[in-house]
Amino acid sequence: MIDVDTLQRELSVRDLARYYGVAIPERFGDGGEQRLACPCRDCSGHNDERSVSVNLSDPFKRWKCHRENYGCGAQGNLVTLAYCFK
Repeated sequence: MIDVDTLQRELSVRDLARYYGVAIPERFGDGGEQRLACPCRDCSGHNDERSVSVNLSDPFKRWKCHRENYGCGAQGNLVTLAYCFK
């Protein structure tokens, strides 16, 4: 059995990106709020490295696409981000 809460605390966005072969911006830091392109294929922010904010200070690493007025508005935790990367 997998404990999802423990898994989310142990993994990082970088770990997921590396596993799924997703490129993250060079300026992507290790704490606070960081930005990356929306992993959702149909989003207009799919090629915009600033469309998604990721809160790295939260152990559950909440993320949100801020293009809801003209994109997808997707959001979730590390598990949903992994699903979108996949």
